[in-house]
Amino acid sequence: MKKYADGRFEAYGHVAITDLVFANQIGTSSVYYAQYQNLNIGITAKTISSVQHTANNSGVVWTGNASVSGIAMKGTILQYGSTSRSTDINYDVKGTWK
Repeated sequence: MKKYADGRFEAYGHVAITDLVFANQIGTSSVYYAQYQNLNIGITAKTISSVQHTANNSGVVWTGNASVSGIAMKGTILQYGSTSRSTDINYDVKGTWK
């Protein structure tokens, strides 16, 4: 995490999420999604200018929406098939802390 004197910050990191449950299917597409919540970005954000996240696991996986409120990030992970897998999340959040 980088914190600048003018009030800006950049928070970035990598976390493995092992408890995602891909139980919600989109129509009959075999595309399932799961949400993660309360991913601690390490700083309390006053404003957010950018939120990016990527996902990796042993299947076909991609990310949906993501947002940050205060110190907590939440987002959606989509994948082909319903098998629960450990999923690595990389995130990069920019905003202001003061």
